[in-house]
Amino acid sequence: MTVSRMYTFHVAPGREGEIVAAYRAMMPSLRDSAGFIDMRLQRNRDEPTLWQGISLWESTEALDAYAAGPAGAANVQLMDGIPAGSRGPGVSGRLAGRVAVVTGGANGLGVAFCRGLAQHGARVAVADWDDAARERTAAELLEEGLEVMPVAVDVSDRGSTEAMAAAVLERWGRIDVLVNSAAVYTAAPFEEIEESEWDRMYAVNVKGTWLASLACFPAMRELGKGKIVNIGSQTFFSGWPNYLHYVGTKGAVVGMTRALAIEVGPLGIRVNCLCPGLSMTQKALVDVHESIRPGQVREWVDEHVAEQCIRHPGYPEDLVGTLLYLSSDDSDFLTGQTILVDGGWAKH
Repeated sequence: MTVSRMYTFHVAPGREGEIVAAYRAMMPSLRDSAGFIDMRLQRNRDEPTLWQGISLWESTEALDAYAAGPAGAANVQLMDGIPAGSRGPGVSGRLAGRVAVVTGGANGLGVAFCRGLAQHGARVAVADWDDAARERTAAELLEEGLEVMPVAVDVSDRGSTEAMAAAVLERWGRIDVLVNSAAVYTAAPFEEIEESEWDRMYAVNVKGTWLASLACFPAMRELGKGKIVNIGSQTFFSGWPNYLHYVGTKGAVVGMTRALAIEVGPLGIRVNCLCPGLSMTQKALVDVHESIRPGQVREWVDEHVAEQCIRHPGYPEDLVGTLLYLSSDDSDFLTGQTILVDGGWAKH
């Protein structure tokens, strides 16, 4: 099972070169470690002193073995030596006072969305059907000093989405942002897709987007303003074999974005669609590993990256900047639009 580890820390102004040097010093031992896939270092554009290091591994066992070995211990010392006036997620006020609901917030992209929104001042509802993952994600974010709440939801059920919105309103009294991130997908040749699998995917990915929007709409209408961000997919623009059912649902989400934007625009509500490309999430890589290219995760990722204009793998955190833009006042004159964040794989 592919896993990732993220370190978040502050770096004192003027000493950025030291973190870059530490990163370069770590890479040789990482590349020599069994099960290592990739690592990247990135700086938060909105919070210049905030940095994140993200490593990707083929399994929990590989990560644990590295961490317990001499190379892992040496790299921990390097990380500890980074000049950081303080450690922690860092919080800016870009979304201060706002309340955001993220469906599918307990896994994959949803976790990065919840963290990013909360780091910029929003109070965030981590809405998900997976009880264990939802509670774990909320606990981790709370430990980071972020204001979040776990909320159970099955987006394919109208009563459940209404209860989700009611719980958020009871706690915080408003809903400013909805991120429709909940989705399911599997891979199979089109002639092997089970009818039940097709129906479930459309129930969650398409009906769920409608029902969650419907549940949060009254609160936004009362405020006279709101942001709905639907999560689409680059696959709709490029077409992927073995994903006919999934690609169809994401095409529907793009169409729904345009239609809903027209209906709710006069009420001050903006609706846009963010379309990721291949992101280094556990679900994406496990799906590839088990269903398409068993034992060839690294090779498959390399082939995909070679088709991008930007030649490195995409991570969930790469989507957060665009999400923040679509969730904030910065995008008040933008609605009905679809933005691809895929490293330049598809051009639209």
